[in-house]
Amino acid sequence: MNKKGLIGIVVVIVLLVVVILLLIGLISVGLLVPTGKIIGGLDDDSVSGPQGKVVMGSKIFDISDFDSVKLVGNFNLFLTDSDSFDVKITADSDVFDKLEVRQQGKTLVIERNRYTFLSKKIDVFLTMPELKDLEVLGSGDIVSENTLTGDDLKISILGSGKSNVNIKYNTLFSNIAGSGTLTYSGDVKDHEIKISGSGNIKAFDLISENTNIGISGSGNSDVNVNDELDITISGSGNVKYKGNPKVKQSVSGFGNIEQV
Repeated sequence: MNKKGLIGIVVVIVLLVVVILLLIGLISVGLLVPTGKIIGGLDDDSVSGPQGKVVMGSKIFDISDFDSVKLVGNFNLFLTDSDSFDVKITADSDVFDKLEVRQQGKTLVIERNRYTFLSKKIDVFLTMPELKDLEVLGSGDIVSENTLTGDDLKISILGSGKSNVNIKYNTLFSNIAGSGTLTYSGDVKDHEIKISGSGNIKAFDLISENTNIGISGSGNSDVNVNDELDITISGSGNVKYKGNPKVKQSVSGFGNIEQV
């Protein structure tokens, strides 16, 4: 190979080295790494993990004047009792375009887009004056950040959702279809419970005056009742109760009722 050919090869090698160094420099200052977008007026938080850079975002929705909530999908719900309204969702940034958030009358509906599967749970933060109806179709946790207050409350779990809420209401209706678990504390006057399947009510820390329980299947209910307790079990359900209420019971199957 002549001298001119060797010089050409050296030039090509030098150019390749320069390009590689430039790429390394760009990566080191973050110019080639995806950065968080501004979502709902809030900056995203970037977290590095084994699968690379994950961009978390929060979006605030301008929705108010609702007293009912319907969740369809895989959500964690955090409830705060307050005089004002606030709706905020926190999730991976690429999740927001797969969600539908809308208001139907007095009901706030949050669900995934049809035919969209979301494996990761999404955090929903709701602030509102009074919750009257909560329906969860799917899974996830329901947590009250403070004591929820009002006149009448209905909570329905269709799936494997779980709750841990502190309440002070006049009446409470708890409905579980599936394997969900509702955990309560606080006090109510009247509590009606309906379990279809293997759901659980954990309400030893919820003091009620009167409680009516209907179990179809293998569900379990733990309650704390002062005055009257009416129990109907069809299947292998179990009821444990605290207090000294007047008890009326009807059991068909292998159900069990126990005072603790």
